[in-house]
Amino acid sequence: MSDEFRAGASAQPEETLGHGTAPDDAPQTRPDAIGEATAETPTVRPIEFDPLQRRTPGSERAGIDLLLDVKLPIAVELGRTEVDVKTILEFGPGSIIELDKLASEPVDLLVNGVLVARGEVVVVDDSFGIRLTSLVSPAERIRVLGRAA
Repeated sequence: MSDEFRAGASAQPEETLGHGTAPDDAPQTRPDAIGEATAETPTVRPIEFDPLQRRTPGSERAGIDLLLDVKLPIAVELGRTEVDVKTILEFGPGSIIELDKLASEPVDLLVNGVLVARGEVVVVDDSFGIRLTSLVSPAERIRVLGRAA
């Protein structure tokens, strides 16, 4: 090591080299590859947030308005069944699959895979539709979600 480097290193207190804690008013520097002190460390300060504001009941409506144009998949489930692969491979035109619901039972309306209502199948201008007969209560939706998990 050169005498110049030793003199420079010994002239600086150890706290300013970034190895210990330096007083708040002391410049914090670190040695570069050659041994000279380089740029100061960045200033750190606490972040300041805007104060929280209470919302009025009318302002909550503005939040839901943001979601009104979001599209969700809707499915109508007639029923379910389990069939082994051998039977599926034997399917052909005219095959009948028996479901777990009776013809008189309501069908399930699923929004994004979650049961939200029940209804009956109707025909509207040569297309199938569903007439809602009951909405699922929030408690039942939670129960159904718990069963699926």
